[in-house]
Amino acid sequence: MRPLAKRQFRVQSRRMFTPMLEAVVRTVRTFLWHTALCACVVAAPQEELASKSQREAIAKIRLELASLGQRDAVVGLRRSLRNLGAKSDELEESDGACTKALAKRRAPKAVPKRVVMSIEKIVDDLGSRLNELEGDSKIQLAFEVLAFDSRHAAANAVLGRERVEVDGRIFWWDEEDKKREARRDEIRAAVLTAKRFDPEIEVETSTHEVLEGLGEKDCLRLRFENLSFFTVLEEKRAVAILRDAMRAAAFGEWLISGRSEVERAESGYTWVLVDGDDYAAVVDSAAKSKGIDPKNAPHAKRWASFHDRRGWEVLRHEDDEYVKTLCVVDLLWGRRMPPFLRAGLCNWSCEAVIGAKMPDIVQVETEHVDGTKASMLRLTGGIDPATYRRAGTYGTREWMSWLVQQGSAPSIVECFTAQMGDLRGKELVKSTLVVEHWAESGPILELLRPLARGHIKDGVFQAGADYVPYFERATELTIAEFESDFRRWLLGPPPSLLECCSLEEEYEFDKEATKALEDWNDLRKRAFGGELMKTVFTVPDLAARPALHLHPDLCRATAVLAKKVIEQVRRGERVGFDLEEDQGMRELLMVGPRGRWGVAPPLVDFATSVPADSFEEWLANPYTRRAILDPDLLAVGWARDKDVAVADAASLVDVDVDSSKSDTMWALPWPSPDARGVPRSLGRVGPSPLPGTDPADLGLVISLHVGAGIPSGAEFGVAMEARLDKTDGDLLDCHFSTPSAPTNPEWAPPRYWFLIPKEPFPRGRTIHVTAKLTGRNNKTLRWSFRT
Repeated sequence: MRPLAKRQFRVQSRRMFTPMLEAVVRTVRTFLWHTALCACVVAAPQEELASKSQREAIAKIRLELASLGQRDAVVGLRRSLRNLGAKSDELEESDGACTKALAKRRAPKAVPKRVVMSIEKIVDDLGSRLNELEGDSKIQLAFEVLAFDSRHAAANAVLGRERVEVDGRIFWWDEEDKKREARRDEIRAAVLTAKRFDPEIEVETSTHEVLEGLGEKDCLRLRFENLSFFTVLEEKRAVAILRDAMRAAAFGEWLISGRSEVERAESGYTWVLVDGDDYAAVVDSAAKSKGIDPKNAPHAKRWASFHDRRGWEVLRHEDDEYVKTLCVVDLLWGRRMPPFLRAGLCNWSCEAVIGAKMPDIVQVETEHVDGTKASMLRLTGGIDPATYRRAGTYGTREWMSWLVQQGSAPSIVECFTAQMGDLRGKELVKSTLVVEHWAESGPILELLRPLARGHIKDGVFQAGADYVPYFERATELTIAEFESDFRRWLLGPPPSLLECCSLEEEYEFDKEATKALEDWNDLRKRAFGGELMKTVFTVPDLAARPALHLHPDLCRATAVLAKKVIEQVRRGERVGFDLEEDQGMRELLMVGPRGRWGVAPPLVDFATSVPADSFEEWLANPYTRRAILDPDLLAVGWARDKDVAVADAASLVDVDVDSSKSDTMWALPWPSPDARGVPRSLGRVGPSPLPGTDPADLGLVISLHVGAGIPSGAEFGVAMEARLDKTDGDLLDCHFSTPSAPTNPEWAPPRYWFLIPKEPFPRGRTIHVTAKLTGRNNKTLRWSFRT
């Protein structure tokens, strides 16, 4: 048969068999749903909790929901009917009608208001019977009422639940829920205690043989008790690295034992920090000196750090946040614990206190094979690159919730790895959330002891199914019971029928929030729409990034925060108030609302009238600008109370939780190319990029943010300059801030370079900017704008 004839035959066959196949699929689907409906049988109650007329009304609602394709609601209502006293013949009649109705509807339709009102009437009828019953019957009816409406006050009261409001949301909590919330308050206080920790770090000029081998004779030695840190960085940056690492380690120790201290400071540890370009040479030198097994040298060159047998740890310096988290991992190494628990503990401690995730313990390299980029090491966990990769523990919790609901979340067994460096992606996120779950019940030291027993064989942690019996013995839960417990903790109680049938989003965004979002998206269009990125970097097309949307939970939280900020301002004004220095304000913004550990501080404008004014001020400051224009930002929260505006631009960010996969490149300049009417001076909000200098004396910052996957160390650099009127005009006198040499050492964002003009721009002039990229990409970017 000729190729064309074969293709025609296939087309004709498809036309003939497709209707038959669709009919078979419909028949199978109908059979499966009928089987599923009939399988939802529980033991019949001793008495009828609902009258026959009430059950008939529920069956009628059930059939209407089936005709709308609301399958989950149909199954849930069968369980309710059975528990309320429906007989077998009633259920069979309802099942048959619902199965036929479901078979006719492929996609679900919205529930009309008429049906919602019918459900509300059923709730009122059933709720009125609560006072007539006693004992178990009353409790069972309360549960059934709550299955229809979780907000029913009388039914919640029967179960000992009270109405509470947290961050703008209403909850019904029992005593156990209240204990968990009290524990969350303790965790928030512990984060603040850790961030206030100010260790007395001794600094002296010294040397180390590793740095001497690199030709560095004058270096710094930082000491805290028996901890030592050798580096050639400037003192202020080096102290900030060691201090922040100890703060995160102190929080991790509090999670373990309830004590805020650096547990390993007494036993001692030594780090030597070397530049990324020098790291391979240091590995070779250590192999020759027997500091590391020569067989491991090729692998060590891919590692984030390695332990030298002579008594120190060599750290690869990519950026400051990276080094801090490496030190945290070492400081929390003192106790025996399974790798999944250690990884979750380190990751949560880093995120909550430093604001960065635990580093990959192994640096994964990639190579091109037949034109395809492939990893040399196995990567665990797939991630939807379009929507569900998020940063910050609030965001990763949202992402894991989605995975659980989709049935694609990893099992805890997949987190049982032999090394913590094997945990990335979904498995690392789950391990982190498991630690958070356990920590909400108290210090995890009591769990550590049984978890550490009997799980090491020949010096290697048992992994996967081999570790399961030890886990089940320690937790006194089977894997299935643990997963069920974790799911309830993560997702909370299932939504009631009324919640599932709601036509409108429970949270209504006010007009000002909607206007703020429009302004925000307009700014981002201007930033992403220029030709500069397209001509220099081909991927990704930033202009194609989805527009931001308002997130209900984030808007609730920012509304509560805005009120608290106003209260703090009023308290501070009585005794003299400095927004930058007030400790109460700093701490208020430092620890986010419930469950948002480690999220960057929100953007706050203390003197605003309209959203556009706030955005102009946030854009003027380089640090707040970076958050506003982050191409990976997915959703935001916005609120305003009187003259205070608060924006959450950090909770939901589309970043790869497995950094080894990052290979996209982009460059985002600001002011954007060809912009007109650019402000002349630095704004009034946000941290100062040049401490000790009046912002009014400085010109508007010119910034360049280079996209993911590009290291900000020595192997990738940027040199920038700005000239007046012409490309070869007078050079503007500027301070230059880089990731490795920031003008404000407290703020050193990775992959971010900016010029700070030493005086405001002249009015009505054109500024020409040149940025030369060195290292992996030898490119030159040029753009101009007008004041």
